[in-house]
Amino acid sequence: MGTSGRGVGQGGGRWAQRPVWKGVLVLGVVAPAVAVATGGAVAAGGGSRVRAAGTQIACTSMAGSTTFSPGITRTSQSIEATSATGPQKPTLTGCSAASQPAIVSGTVAWSKVTGTADCTTGNGSGTFTVTWKDASGGIVGTSTVTGSAGFTIDPRGAITVSGSGTVTAGLFSGGTVLPVFLGVAADLTKCVTTGVTSVSSGGSFAIA
Repeated sequence: MGTSGRGVGQGGGRWAQRPVWKGVLVLGVVAPAVAVATGGAVAAGGGSRVRAAGTQIACTSMAGSTTFSPGITRTSQSIEATSATGPQKPTLTGCSAASQPAIVSGTVAWSKVTGTADCTTGNGSGTFTVTWKDASGGIVGTSTVTGSAGFTIDPRGAITVSGSGTVTAGLFSGGTVLPVFLGVAADLTKCVTTGVTSVSSGGSFAIA
């Protein structure tokens, strides 16, 4: 599974994070956009374009939503995650890459990432595509990423997400994807009614 940071937010990769859950369900998304949080790989703050040594590209902001079908409930079941479209489409901003200086932003898209989840644990895998853009909105290139991820929610409501992702084609091929989610949330009451059908997230993104 994106932003929306959320559920199953695609050969071999993984991701990570930890938000908190009070009155809302904080889902670290088992979506492909989830990845290993490596302290210092991406500088936070502002929107200023910053890259750490050894990082191929870093984006200071990542935001968007993910939808789930069927909705996530208390009962573990197979689900599919799809990135939102329109205004909620997962978007990367504040991007900087030494080898591709024209890149300033990007959009992320995945469709029918598969996994298993309930309102306490989940896991999934699949593929997503990052479309990189320049200052005028023109397409500079794309990166295809394959990976897997999982999440757990403890009795206090804190969630831990872990996983990994690898760029398998396009720009930055062979790189390790490093999204860091700062927070994702959905309506907790839906766990016992219609199920959680979407979550949104915010954070940062890098490829090392």
